[in-house]
Amino acid sequence: MVFDKPLDFDPSLLDCISNDSLGVSRAEQHILHLAKQISSKEDQIRTCLIGIRCMDLTTLNGDDTGNSVSKLCQRAVQPLRQSLINDLKRKNYLTDSDPDLHVAAVCFYPNFLEHSFKPIKQSKCPGVKIAATTTGFPTGQLMKIRKQIEEIKEVIADGSEEVDVVINRSLALNEEWKQLYEEIAMMRMACKGISLKVILEVGELARYDLIFKASMVAMMAGADTIKTSTGKTKVNATIPYGIIMARAIKIFKIRTNRQVGLKAAGGIRNLNDVKNWICLVRYYLGDEYVNSTYLRIGASSLLAELEKDLFKFMYDREPTQEELCI
Repeated sequence: MVFDKPLDFDPSLLDCISNDSLGVSRAEQHILHLAKQISSKEDQIRTCLIGIRCMDLTTLNGDDTGNSVSKLCQRAVQPLRQSLINDLKRKNYLTDSDPDLHVAAVCFYPNFLEHSFKPIKQSKCPGVKIAATTTGFPTGQLMKIRKQIEEIKEVIADGSEEVDVVINRSLALNEEWKQLYEEIAMMRMACKGISLKVILEVGELARYDLIFKASMVAMMAGADTIKTSTGKTKVNATIPYGIIMARAIKIFKIRTNRQVGLKAAGGIRNLNDVKNWICLVRYYLGDEYVNSTYLRIGASSLLAELEKDLFKFMYDREPTQEELCI
C-alpha cells in the first residue's frame, strides 16, 4: 500500500466533523469496554502477537549509538526467545504456515541507517522495514520545506524503506490547510515507491476539529499512514485522539476509495494499551485494518512487556532475565 501521488485538494472533506467531545467520550468508554472483553489467556496471547507484528520498534534518544541501533534491529527480527516461539508453535498460536514472527519496522534517526542493514538484510526474516524520521523531527520547524525534501530524498537513497515525516503544526493551528496540503504533497512526491507516514502531533493540535482536518489534509496529500505523535510531547497517543483519526480514515475511504493506515505512537507501554488500540481500529475500521499494513504501534519498551506477558500466559509464572530476549 503505497500511493503514487496526492489527490486534488478538496475543502469539502474538511467539514465532516464538529468538535464533538461528548460523542468522543461515549465512544472511548465503549472501546475500553470492548478491550476488557479480551480476557481469556488464548485471546490475550493472540493480542500480544498482533501487537508484535504491528510494532514499529523505535529508538529516538539522544544517547542512541550505532551499537544500540544494531541491537534493536537484531531484536526486531528475533522479538522473542526461540524456546518461547517453539512453544507458541507447539500450542498452535503460531503455525508453520504463518510468516516468521517479527515486528513491522524499526524506526530511528537517519544517521543510523547504515547500522540497520546487516542485522535485517542478512537475517532469515527480511520482512522488517527500515524507517527513518525526517523533516526536522520532532518539531517540523528546524528547516525550510526545501531542505526537508532534500532530507527525505537522502534517507531514501541511504536505504530507508519507510519515511516518517512531521507536519508544520503552525499551519494547522492557523488553519492554513492549502499550504499544509502543498507541503505534504511535496513530501509525497519525494517518496515515490516509499511508504509515507505523516505525524500530526495531536497533543499540540489538541482540538478535535483540528486533528480531523489535519488528518484529512495529510490523506489528500498522499499519506499512506497518519500517525498520532512523535512521542516527544507531554500528550501523545490517546484513545480520544485516535477516535478522531479513525473517523477521518473511515470517511476518507468512503469518499475517495483510498485505504489509509493509522499509527499510534507515544505512551503505548503495555498489553492493555495494545488491546485499546486494536479495539478502536476494529470498531471504526474493521478487522481488515488489524494488520501491519494498516495498523502500526510505535513503541520502545512495549516489546519487552509483551514478551513478559507471553511468558506468563504460557508458563503461569514470571520469567527470569535469562529466559527473555531483553
